[in-house]
Amino acid sequence: MDVQEKLAELREKAPEELQGGLYAIEDLWDRKLWHQLTDALLELSNIRESEPFRMDIFETVVLAFKDKINQLKLIELGIKATSVLKPEDAVVFMKQLTDGALTEEATVFGEIEQARLQLQIGNLKDAKKALDEASKILDHFNSVEPRIYAAYYKASAKYHEAKAEFSSYYRTTLLYLSCIQLEDLSADELYKEAYDISIAALLGDIYNFGELILHPILNALDGTETEWLKSLLVAINIGDLAKFTDMTSKLNNVPILKNSLPFLQQKICLAALVETAFSRPPADRILDFELIAQSCQIPVDQVEHLIMKALSIKLIEGSIDQVSQTVTISWIQPRILNIEQIGAMRDRLVSWDKTVSNVTAWVDSLGADLWAQQV
Repeated sequence: MDVQEKLAELREKAPEELQGGLYAIEDLWDRKLWHQLTDALLELSNIRESEPFRMDIFETVVLAFKDKINQLKLIELGIKATSVLKPEDAVVFMKQLTDGALTEEATVFGEIEQARLQLQIGNLKDAKKALDEASKILDHFNSVEPRIYAAYYKASAKYHEAKAEFSSYYRTTLLYLSCIQLEDLSADELYKEAYDISIAALLGDIYNFGELILHPILNALDGTETEWLKSLLVAINIGDLAKFTDMTSKLNNVPILKNSLPFLQQKICLAALVETAFSRPPADRILDFELIAQSCQIPVDQVEHLIMKALSIKLIEGSIDQVSQTVTISWIQPRILNIEQIGAMRDRLVSWDKTVSNVTAWVDSLGADLWAQQV
C-alpha cells in the first residue's frame, strides 16, 4: 500500500477536525513539497484529536521521506508519535530513531527525550546517562535552538525532582523557564511549575531567591489555595520573622514544609542576620551578639552558631570576637534586591556622598593658607 492509499484509509477513520490536514498532506506529498509537508505534519500533530493517528502517519508518511526532512523536525514528529506508546516501548522507538546518521542537534534532542522517558519508568540510572551524553554534545555547540535547551533543562529538573535535590531542581527550573515563553504553557502547567519551584526554593540550600520572586511564573499562584507561598518566599528572603511567624499555620497544609519547619526557621534567621548587616553602612558592620539575638529572635547563646553557619555557607565573610561578643562583617553575598532594599541602598549612597562632601570642605578649609601659597 503506497502513501496516498494509506492516507485515504486514515481519512475514512479520522474525525472531521483532521480531514483538512490529511487532504493537505496528501496534496503536498503528491507535489513533493517536503518543507511544506513537514510543517503540515507538525501542525496536524498539534491537534489533540490526532493522537491515535500520529504513529500511523509517522510510519506511513514521515519515514517515507525521512532523508529529505529536517532532522530536528523528524525527532519532534517522532516524539509526538510516541504519545500513544508505553514509556518502555517509546524508549525503544526513540533509540531506533536516533541511531541513524542524524545531525548532532537531532541526536541530542533524541537523547533528551530518551532521558525523559526513562524518568517516567523510574530508571534514574539510564536517565542520568542519557542526560550526561546530551550535556557533552550541548557543550560543543556555539548556538542551539531554545527548545532543545528547554527540553534538556526540563528533563534535568525532573531528574533532580526524582532525587529530591531541591537546590539543583530550583536552579535548573529557572534555566528552563528562561528558554520558553510562559504563554506556551497551559494554566495547569504554569501552576505546577510555580508551585514546585516555590517548594524547591524553600527546601533547598537557596538563601536568596529574589530572581524567583521577581519572575512572572509566580503569578500562576494568584487566586489559588497556595497563593500564600508568594508571601512566604518574600518573608524568608528578607528575614521578616514577624510575617513568617504569622504564616506558620499555613505550613500545616503542605506536609513537606511542615516537616521542615526547623530548617525554615534557621533559614529565615540567617536571612535576618544578613538583612541586619546589609542595613548598616559598610563602615559600621561590627555587630554585637545582643543586637543579632534581638534581630533574629533567638537566645544569645545561639548567636555564635548562627554566625558560624552563615560563614560556612558563604552568606557573609568576617571574624568573630568571642571575648567582646561581636562579629565584624567584611562582605555580604551579592543578591537580587527588592524595591525597599534598593531604596535603603540609595539612602546610604546619599549619606555617603554628603559625608565625602563634608570631609572635602573640611580639608579645604584647613588647607586654605597652603593652597594660597601654592597658587
